[in-house]
Amino acid sequence: MAKITPSALISEIRGKWQGTTFQMWKGQIIARTNPKPHQRPTANRGRYKGIVSDLAGCYDSLTTTQKTGWCFYADLLPDQMSGFNAFLSRNSTLFLADHEDLDIRFTAPTTHTRPLSPRPFCVDYCSLSDQYCMSWTIPAFLCYYTQTAYAPQAGYSNLNYPAWRIHQTVQSAQKFLSLDGSRFPAGTVIRFRARNIDTHGSPSMWTPTASATKE
Repeated sequence: MAKITPSALISEIRGKWQGTTFQMWKGQIIARTNPKPHQRPTANRGRYKGIVSDLAGCYDSLTTTQKTGWCFYADLLPDQMSGFNAFLSRNSTLFLADHEDLDIRFTAPTTHTRPLSPRPFCVDYCSLSDQYCMSWTIPAFLCYYTQTAYAPQAGYSNLNYPAWRIHQTVQSAQKFLSLDGSRFPAGTVIRFRARNIDTHGSPSMWTPTASATKE
């Protein structure tokens, strides 16, 4: 029986497993991970980069006292971060909320309490109005603002990382939001999630994902 060398075996099966290719190199079998395709720049990614660039410039113009305040605030947060990162994360949240009541904060908050998530978060599709409808019951505080995000899919998918898009931010007491479904074809599945933001820019946890299908 002919002896099968490892290199011949690898060449024969050209083995691939979950994006990995096995090859022979310098007498050893190695695994090479196939590179992920280059992602084309999107409008959202460009917008985020612009926001970060603008906020970095704002931080540079802060007074020494204000920078010290952001360092103290960063120490209050559960996640370890610098004063610069705290300034960036909180103000980018306020900036992306795009709500008239929420402005960029140059002076850091003196306390930190994470907002409660909206609950129960429910989603339904209304065929008569062609609207995806989102609703929640609590909390309904005047200092909370509910932000929703959506990810459309042309049919059911179990993607772990759907492409989320921020939809809208409203005062939490409104308890309702809708998304126009007329631009989506029948059968479109849209995932939704929501979180609350306070006037300091501190976000709650995202709600579990809820979905609705256009009929």
